[in-house]
Amino acid sequence: MRGRLVRSDISWIVVVGFLTQAVTVVSGPLVARMLGTEGRGDLVMVTVTTVICAHLATTSLSQAIASTVARHGLPARDVLGADVRRWAAWSVVPAAAASIATLVLVRSAPFVSLLAVEGFLFTLLACWLNIVEGMLQGEHSARRLVRVRLVFSVTYVLGVSLAFLSGQVHTAAFVLPFPILAQVLSLILNIRLLRPPVAPASRVDANVTGEVMDFTRRAYFSTLGATDVLGLDNFLVRFFLGNAVLGLYAVALSATTLPGVVVSGLATTLLARMSAHEPLAAAALMRRWLLAGLAIGLVMVAGMELVITPAIRILFGQEFVPATHAAQILIVAAGVAGMRFMLSSAAQAQGWAARASTIDLMSGVVLVAAMVIGTRAYGLEGAALGVLATGLFKCLGLCLVISWTGRRVRLRPATPPAEDLATA
Repeated sequence: MRGRLVRSDISWIVVVGFLTQAVTVVSGPLVARMLGTEGRGDLVMVTVTTVICAHLATTSLSQAIASTVARHGLPARDVLGADVRRWAAWSVVPAAAASIATLVLVRSAPFVSLLAVEGFLFTLLACWLNIVEGMLQGEHSARRLVRVRLVFSVTYVLGVSLAFLSGQVHTAAFVLPFPILAQVLSLILNIRLLRPPVAPASRVDANVTGEVMDFTRRAYFSTLGATDVLGLDNFLVRFFLGNAVLGLYAVALSATTLPGVVVSGLATTLLARMSAHEPLAAAALMRRWLLAGLAIGLVMVAGMELVITPAIRILFGQEFVPATHAAQILIVAAGVAGMRFMLSSAAQAQGWAARASTIDLMSGVVLVAAMVIGTRAYGLEGAALGVLATGLFKCLGLCLVISWTGRRVRLRPATPPAEDLATA
């Protein structure tokens, strides 16, 4: 049993995810010290805006690609055909939207025109990465995919470290080139990891195209969590508490993402694995993965609560110590967010994507209400409590939607799985 666990995708994703976040943690204090609270706030607004545009365009599509490729059991290029090129071309639209939004939202920031160009490139590459990562997940290439994510983090951190040592970088416009460079490298590596096609490259199955688009529509809002992906909490903090407090909130958030990122890293892999199996076997796999995700999350949350107070003071400096109490709350919220991603993936794999989307739409209302009440009553800590309350609401709703036994599902695999993936 222990040997199987060590070799499983769960342990691999968790270990590499932990290493990825450990490397990324280094960049947070460096960026905060280079830019200060105002500059950090500008960087957050640009990155949140570009990430929102990329996710609005391609996150649901990526999940649909992963599910469809896994259900058909063929190389992604054979299943999707020429549609991949059309989706890549469509990505120019959200990239242009991100560029325009950047000009509006941070118009007073230094080098705003350069920020707009960087926002375009960042969004375009993020869309392409979402599409290719969905293809890899559908081909059950989770281990190779998480290795590329580690390469992305290392590349970004090296760039930020060099900028910090130079002492010449003081604005967000000169920090963004580093994640863009890391995106380019990751995209090249991911494309090389795709399985070669075995059918004519021009073949496109109209039924498969419709299947992807139908999944994309039904799962759209369930993949766009108000806090997890859209970053609505960042906008609300800025609106209610100001840009300087947003800088504090961003530090608290960046220092506490480990439980959520590691656990949510299991989510897309769970979607592809469940999609490739008959309902009863998929439900058994789901229960094992959710239990493992819960145990991993609890351990990480407990460990981070012990170290977060001295970590913020030592790594970020005295200027960011006021973010400590919010960070303690956001650690728990991050663990809850990770479980939300896993539950949402399980619901999508069983065919309940529309219901999961409804829950996410309702959670947006819950978040706004919780933020209004929380920020008025407790300021920055109240904003963190609002995020936690929203995550708990989502998890409860998804627990009621999914079938824990696998006897009440809407989707089944198109072809039998080539191997027993349920043992992972």
